Amino acid sequence: MLNNIELNSYINSNSIINKINPLIKIISIIFILFLSILSNNITSHLLIILLIINLILISKIDISYYLKTINNMKYFLIVIFVFNLFFINITDSIINILRIIELIIYSKLITYTTNTSSINHAITKLCTPLKIFKMNPLFISMSITLTIRFIPIVINEINTIVKSLKVKGIYFSKDIKKNIIILKQIIKPIFKNSILKADKIANAIELKYFDFNKKRSNYFEYKFELQDIIFLAIFVLITIFIIRSEIWSI
Repeated sequence: MLNNIELNSYINSNSIINKINPLIKIISIIFILFLSILSNNITSHLLIILLIINLILISKIDISYYLKTINNMKYFLIVIFVFNLFFINITDSIINILRIIELIIYSKLITYTTNTSSINHAITKLCTPLKIFKMNPLFISMSITLTIRFIPIVINEINTIVKSLKVKGIYFSKDIKKNIIILKQIIKPIFKNSILKADKIANAIELKYFDFNKKRSNYFEYKFELQDIIFLAIFVLITIFIIRSEIWSI
């Protein structure tokens, strides 16, 4: 049912992209988001896609992984494209689809080349300025990490319950009322099991004396290398180029 959803999909390809500082990679996602929103012509989006393709090739990860992701979302993209046609022209509709593809594929690139612990470390560093507002960056990053890691557990619960219903001869059909009854049978045990597992995780954290307010050290400290500066410089230069091209097109 939900087997196509991939999380915690780190692939150690031993590429240059894998070795980039995770903080720089998280910042690069912000750049891609900014560029996707800023770009209003197909040429700029083709430049962004060209950048992403080159990074994919450098990452040494089979491009079929990314094509599979797009294939899994093809119906969603088609619906978005058709829906946009009712309100905007075909060019703008294509640009909106390109924005979605860019963000999804680049996010997959980051998750394929960065393990969850490194992402957690990067988010903590990125959220450090929030201390000014008396917000705990470690709490924010841990909340995000645990949420990401908890999703596969919920998906597994859904699949298990659906399979058990099929064994009993209960299937989804065109009957809306019957489907609502089946959904009720699925939702209740999902919430119950999820709360129990969340409670177990909370107890385990408490038993290990984990304190969000204490200063913590890291097993591995990420240092800024030349490759990190070059990687970030590429995004800065492309951002400048696209901003100038967008200004000239006005």
